[in-house]
Amino acid sequence: MSRRKRTPTRPAEAEKPQPAGPVSAASADATAAPGSAGSPASDGVPLRRRWIWLGALAAIFAVVSTWGQFDFGQMMGYYDLFLDGVDAGHLYLTMTPDQVNLVDMVPYQGKWHFNWGPFPALFHWLPRLAGLRLSDRVAALLAGLASCGVFLAILSELRRRFFPQMPERFVGWFLFAFALGTPLALTVFRGTIYNENIGVGVACVLAGFWAWLKDSERPSLGWAALCGLAVGLALLTRITLCLYGVVFFAGIAATDLAGRSRPEWSRLLGRLTVYSLPILLCGFLQMGFNDARFDAPFDFGNRYKPEHTPGYPLMSAARIPESLGHYFLAPIHFPGDFPYMEHTGLGEAVRVRRAEAASSLLLASPWLVLIVCAWPALRPGGAAQPALRTVARVVAGAGLLTTLAMVMFGAVSRRYAQDFMPAWMLLAFVGAGLCAGVTKSWGRWAPAAWAVLAASFLLHVQIAFYQSFTTPTPDLNVVRAFVAMAPTLEKVAPGPKLREEAAIAANDLGTVLLQQRRFAEAVGAFEQAAAWQPDSDRIRQNLEMARRLAGGR
Repeated sequence: MSRRKRTPTRPAEAEKPQPAGPVSAASADATAAPGSAGSPASDGVPLRRRWIWLGALAAIFAVVSTWGQFDFGQMMGYYDLFLDGVDAGHLYLTMTPDQVNLVDMVPYQGKWHFNWGPFPALFHWLPRLAGLRLSDRVAALLAGLASCGVFLAILSELRRRFFPQMPERFVGWFLFAFALGTPLALTVFRGTIYNENIGVGVACVLAGFWAWLKDSERPSLGWAALCGLAVGLALLTRITLCLYGVVFFAGIAATDLAGRSRPEWSRLLGRLTVYSLPILLCGFLQMGFNDARFDAPFDFGNRYKPEHTPGYPLMSAARIPESLGHYFLAPIHFPGDFPYMEHTGLGEAVRVRRAEAASSLLLASPWLVLIVCAWPALRPGGAAQPALRTVARVVAGAGLLTTLAMVMFGAVSRRYAQDFMPAWMLLAFVGAGLCAGVTKSWGRWAPAAWAVLAASFLLHVQIAFYQSFTTPTPDLNVVRAFVAMAPTLEKVAPGPKLREEAAIAANDLGTVLLQQRRFAEAVGAFEQAAAWQPDSDRIRQNLEMARRLAGGR
């Protein structure tokens, strides 16, 4: 008697396990695509690969941010000055401009006050418990690396959920484009207090994006609270970033209402409350910080700064056209002499105070054109699945709000663009995922894409390097590197401006070496300066003094 092989029956469709959460149900088609079960795509990007990429970025950051000198010392040290005051029992600085170079501080009632958000001070305070001091240069590097890590986690999550066919190598290229080809590079390569502040704020915002993205797939009170905490800490770092809180609030509501015929109001209100509480708490902390310093909870001290102009509002819609021109249309000028490229904005600054390092972001980061490909995920009735539409609209809303705030602001600076650049980069990634020509033909496009990225990287390196000559504070690492490379530059691209700047840099380096009692090296630096500017009486006097000191040792 033969035994028939028993064929297992498939469970009924209704008995299949359903995804948890309303939006994840809408994205089930994407996660069920090839590669979603048991393949590398199911995990987005393997953790080992992520660490390799981040390790490579850490090495690049360490080399470029110190300009090959590997001196990670303080640039400004303002967070430590602030903490010195806190240790003394007050919120004003213990130093004055007569004792140390103070830039962009707030004088109030005879005291000098810190001008930046207080949250990053926590990262400087923790090492002090062990007797160590974290320099602003290292803090800016770590903030940039943290931003890259969270940005990569977001890309991995988007790939897993919506674009499982996207090549892993494209994700890696896009990460490096974000790290080396956007204003993030400036905040890392020039580790001043203001760049550190921007970097920490962006890391917090990206953490909020990641938490919201996780919540959009599996809604929970924990993810909502984490998203709110990230926004709150961003607010405590850089007040303009509070606008992200509005967009995430709408995103959480959209996530909860998606796919429901009748809203569960108690559930929705509970999640929004849990999200909002950390933001409100951080807002009250900021108000208390303001009140303790300037006797008013909503006073950030801007009107007490020496450069404040009465009747000149911090925000104005009248600045929008000019600021848009500086950020997106301004050309790069090539003077033929040092610094070889100039970024001076679109004409003279009229309604804004300045256009600092301003040239078209579209020229510097041309991959932003991929945003156009995200249109199917934005338009009503588009072909994109509902979950992806929600993500794209939240990202686009964040980009629009923060861009609007920056183009209304009283000054234009490329580093300010980092407030809105993460949102536009994420939308460009969505556009790339929807563009079959990118995902299916990446092997053909990759060499050209890496070449464009290399050009963008060099552009941002040049901007960061030259800012040491034009904005506070001069970077001694830049001075050393420039003095070392100036003879080569003089052979390749000579010019009077190069000789003038090289002489100033060599003279500055010699002065520092004198202060360090390295007299023989100081003589060499002053001799270089004298060779470039033989008619300078000051350089000649410094050289004679250094020779006397070196001979008297």
